[in-house]
Amino acid sequence: MNILGLAVATTEHHAACLLVDGSIVLAVEEERLNRVKHSGMPTSDVSDRNLISDPTVQLESLLQIRAVKEVLQKGGLALDDVDAVAINGLPFSMWSQDSSAVRKVGRLGRVHYVPHHLAHAASCFRVSGFSDACIAVVDGRGECNTATLFVSDKAG
Repeated sequence: MNILGLAVATTEHHAACLLVDGSIVLAVEEERLNRVKHSGMPTSDVSDRNLISDPTVQLESLLQIRAVKEVLQKGGLALDDVDAVAINGLPFSMWSQDSSAVRKVGRLGRVHYVPHHLAHAASCFRVSGFSDACIAVVDGRGECNTATLFVSDKAG
């Protein structure tokens, strides 16, 4: 299975990662390729907008970042060869007043939107080596949260 992971939900620090059959092929942040610190949106006309806060931002515009092209090239794949795209954030249209929504992944076709804080929690838990854990995420960039607590175990 080919999975393209994208950190594109905010206005800066965009990155891409390609996993093929569970192994990382390449992960790279956009600023390492274009040499612009804290870079994000590919064009200046949308630099103050992002996928989370602005319902008019189209995912296609975010796929223009060099990091996406770089990881796909390294893997010898085209975008059509990707089975799933995982994005670190819920688009504005998927927000909910229900606080439990922060723990639910949204899905549109092969695109999986992972709530921002859940992405943080999962990334540290999966590599922690612990069989269960309590995870605190404190970050000013969630969909509508600045702090969340998660309890997880590898069985669930």
